[in-house]
Amino acid sequence: MKEIDYIFQNLDIKGFLDQIKKDSGEQSNLGSQVLDNVKNSNEEVFYLIELYVSSGFFFKMVNDFSLIYKGEINFETRDDGGYSIICFYSKIDKKYRLLLISFGEKEFYEIVKIYEQKPSIQIIKDEFNEFLENLNKDPEYKCYLEVYNYKDSDFDLEDETKEAFKEQINLDRK
Repeated sequence: MKEIDYIFQNLDIKGFLDQIKKDSGEQSNLGSQVLDNVKNSNEEVFYLIELYVSSGFFFKMVNDFSLIYKGEINFETRDDGGYSIICFYSKIDKKYRLLLISFGEKEFYEIVKIYEQKPSIQIIKDEFNEFLENLNKDPEYKCYLEVYNYKDSDFDLEDETKEAFKEQINLDRK
């Protein structure tokens, strides 16, 4: 069995959901929370897990999650950083979670909101209005938001990314 498949199949979902709620807003990343909630996980796949989470791919691969929306806040005037937006559904508690993940110079994530009912793309965009206004006050940080419906898509990682992480993707479970 591949290590990555072991992680997808053995994630303590409730523990993960509790931990991301507790640590929301902290300078941290979700890759650590994933590995913290899998017994005997191999740290060699840490960066792959981080990539899977920030791309939304993780929420497509774990059986108890469904990726609903994927979005990005990108900067027109900067190359460094940006934000990933993930909205996923958990079958465990039947709730939708909206995450903001920063992968710029200051890595953090935040649960923006937890919904009882599936939000629309417009509701997701509205959640970020004030955040975008604050970012756009400085002309050096001109940014824009894009949100996509990924619930029924079968998106995958790009071939270049797969090649770069080939060793971690193919790591066998010991």
